[in-house]
Amino acid sequence: MFFIALFYSQLFSKNLDTFMWVQIESMTSKESIDKVIKFATQNRYSNLLVQVRSRDNAAYNSKIVSKYNSINTNFDPLKYIIEKGHINNIKIHAWLNMYVSWSGKYNPKNKNHLINVNSKWRDYSFNKTKNKFTNHYLSPIHPEVNNYLLNIIKEVCNNYNIDGIHLDYIRFKDLNFGNNNIGLKEFAVKMNYTDFSLVDKNITQNQIDNWNKFKVYKVTELVKQTHQFLKLNLKNTKLSVAVKPNLLEAKSRFSQDWGEWLKSGIVDYVLPMNYYSEMYYFNRDLKLMANRIPEPLHFKIIMGIGCYNQSVDDVIDKVSLVKMHSFGGISIFSFDNHKNELKWFYPLNKILTYN
Repeated sequence: MFFIALFYSQLFSKNLDTFMWVQIESMTSKESIDKVIKFATQNRYSNLLVQVRSRDNAAYNSKIVSKYNSINTNFDPLKYIIEKGHINNIKIHAWLNMYVSWSGKYNPKNKNHLINVNSKWRDYSFNKTKNKFTNHYLSPIHPEVNNYLLNIIKEVCNNYNIDGIHLDYIRFKDLNFGNNNIGLKEFAVKMNYTDFSLVDKNITQNQIDNWNKFKVYKVTELVKQTHQFLKLNLKNTKLSVAVKPNLLEAKSRFSQDWGEWLKSGIVDYVLPMNYYSEMYYFNRDLKLMANRIPEPLHFKIIMGIGCYNQSVDDVIDKVSLVKMHSFGGISIFSFDNHKNELKWFYPLNKILTYN
């Protein structure tokens, strides 16, 4: 028992950066934000990922995105949480959803919603029989989409003293997506194809390979443009991205080449959404990262752990595993899952604040 206790005391003495996700629903008032800050301060969370753009709605004063309807028009949540966070030595990262813009079986009733105003920007599946989906995405291959999203990023950076920009949904919805007429025409012109369609029976393997490379390129383009803007204008503002946890599947299925993003230095952190409740799958993807990403870059991996689908004891086991592999930190998704029963976090917080 002594050696077990000694092992765990050494293990938990390793410092990790601790990130907590805070969804837009907890950004609606001073009272709700005060609750977040109090919790983060008492439990020594060093970083908060605060959702300020969800499904084309904002928790900040924007000239581009409409304010979330539960927020008073005279209240600026992002400004308030930055002030409160910095007083308490907490870094605030503006969490921005990128390509996803609406959730629901039907289109938004609001005629001014981005999905309705710019319907030609939308991304569809090539599989027409499976085209009914709840998360509606903008198309990364449409020539106007990345510029639009980059302008949102610039607006936040230019008007707020943020510590970081965090890009979520920076990927295609799934493997068979990318069906955007304007984007497809641009790809065909770029490759000197007379026409292009994934459902064409005469499509060649070379065309499929070029198509997959183009999809990866378009997603990477937005990450690279964001990095370049921050490097030129806000050198101390960190860029982080939420990524699919399986390094290989992230690229092949979702066109999200985050291993290359790390190696090329265009992101400061990746937050793999390793939200599996089963330890087998959690460890499988963790080991893949450890083996495929050069060890000097491991500190840039902030391991995501879900708290919405497992017990706190299971979360603690996963935190222990992360510490054993010397990754840079952990991110807990999310505060909102237990904000009405904060005692759920207490056993976890004792481990995270152990010194």
